[in-house]
Amino acid sequence: MKQIVLTEYQSRLFFGLFQDGQPVEISFYDRTPGFQLGDVFLARVQDIVPGIQAAFVGLTPNQKAYLPLEQAPAGLRCGDELAVQLVKEAQKTKDPVVTTRLSLAGRLVVLTAGRCLIHVSSKISDSAWKAETRKRLSTLFENAAEGKMPAKDPNHPFGFIIRTGAYQASTEEIFEEAAALAEQYAGLCRAAATHACYSRLLQSEPAWLTRLYGLAGEWAAGCGIVTDLPDIYEQCQAFLSGHGMNPLFSLRLYTDAGYPLEKLYRLQTFIEELLDKRVWLKSGGYLVIEPTEAMVVIDVNTGKANGKKTKEETILRLNLEAAAEIARQLRLRNLSGMILIDFIGMKQEAHQEQLMRFLREAVRSDPAGVSVIDITKLGIVECTRRKTTRPVYEQLGTIPGRLFQAGGQAGGGGKKGETTTA
Repeated sequence: MKQIVLTEYQSRLFFGLFQDGQPVEISFYDRTPGFQLGDVFLARVQDIVPGIQAAFVGLTPNQKAYLPLEQAPAGLRCGDELAVQLVKEAQKTKDPVVTTRLSLAGRLVVLTAGRCLIHVSSKISDSAWKAETRKRLSTLFENAAEGKMPAKDPNHPFGFIIRTGAYQASTEEIFEEAAALAEQYAGLCRAAATHACYSRLLQSEPAWLTRLYGLAGEWAAGCGIVTDLPDIYEQCQAFLSGHGMNPLFSLRLYTDAGYPLEKLYRLQTFIEELLDKRVWLKSGGYLVIEPTEAMVVIDVNTGKANGKKTKEETILRLNLEAAAEIARQLRLRNLSGMILIDFIGMKQEAHQEQLMRFLREAVRSDPAGVSVIDITKLGIVECTRRKTTRPVYEQLGTIPGRLFQAGGQAGGGGKKGETTTA
């Protein structure tokens, strides 16, 4: 059973994905956010630093952001004004990150500025469908005469990414959403040419709502949403109806005040476990997860583990169990960047190769994208996980409402008592 739980926790909105009663992904959001990921601003270039190949731009008179020069137009100068989109929150002492390659997300399609390509999700294996979709979309993309899509502007090229969930949709639905996103992008380009500096050209929908786009493709139909917050229920209802997603999610309002939703899903227990650096395994072994300034270090320990098989086979079984739990914890805790894993040493090369194959398969479903690099000569497994938002321990341990300030201080099935809507 797949369930999304939305409730209030320490004045924040708790967003949890549960599968068979166990949390898969957890995030916390401000109930009343200010600027957020996906927002588009008309910014002013304040400084250009060739040494780090970056520019610093002002989103407001008092808030700057980091812009990689590779994502900026050629010949950029201080004082220039350009449209940028927030793509990463402030991380500890680092400023938020922006890009000029704007991206507009829909349920089926994502518009990507700066490149005239049509990419289909790699999770769609139907090669004939992919080829036909590219061909049909390219036809409409190039031919404005059909009225399905505005003509391409050579000064503002754009392309599309076809989401996994589009495989279940009709061709017309895909094209109509692509056309709507293209119109929206054209409007942003016009606004950037006419609005005053520091204007917010686009206010994104709350990140917890847009997360449903990805889940629609990742989990497909049959996922429930339950909340005990009437305003959140109404927002979800409007979002699902407005984007044609009612068939994909069942929405429920939990109304039993005598037994709060927080207790029903044991949120306090899960969160305490989430913040504990030690994670016990069923075999008796355990992990020690240590996030540092530069990387995340994970140590696998035998603990109380023992087995009836040989020592090498027992160690392999424990390492495989640890690999599965590490894949789960990376997503659950939202740990990103460089990740070093110290598995229990194995002498047999075949066992090492088996462990690496198993770990790569275990992280395959992580939507953030995890790369398992290799095992070093010291037996350390190197991984990376894409970083966009702060890890859960920072989301809980920081002051709400300060997404943009450097230092990472940002805010960040039917039960009794529920009423149901389609």
